[in-house]
Formats: sequence, structure tokens, C-alpha cells
Amino acid sequence: MLFYLDFVVNDDTAMVVANGIKNKTNLNELNLSGTDITEQGLKAIIEVLGSTGVKVLNLSKNSLQNSGAKIIADGIVNVPLHTLSLHR
Repeated sequence: MLFYLDFVVNDDTAMVVANGIKNKTNLNELNLSGTDITEQGLKAIIEVLGSTGVKVLNLSKNSLQNSGAKIIADGIVNVPLHTLSLHR
């Protein structure tokens, strides 16, 4: 599990997280709740998600707009997530 609760994830931080989780097949949960993740950061995370073992992705308490939802929807088509949390 990797938790970044209520920690601001800007574009640079998201790139570090994305690079850190890439190919980590033993990582089963990624919690980015309340991180104010940007669309660019979200895109970086979603792009590597398929190379991980993440089954639970928590993006709750973020201000994701329609464009953020589209990034998620388009990016997880081939990702075997069991749980995606997006509640406010």
C-alpha cells in the first residue's frame, strides 16, 4: 500500500510517484485521497497504473472535473482495478 493522504501532489510529485510505482507488481493499493492532484499529475499516475499490481485506487476528496474523469475513464480501460474511489 502507498498512501499520500492530504499531501499536495503537484505535477513534479506526481511524476516522482509515477516513476516510483512503475512496474511495482506487488503494490496493490494507491491512496491519493485529498491530494489536490492536478490533471497533469493524474495523467502521469494513470499512464503507469497498468504496469503495477494496483487493484484499489483512491482519488477521493480531490477536485476532479469532467476532464479529470475522462483521463481516468480513458486510462483504466485495460487496468484490472477492483475498487476506484472518487467520492468527495
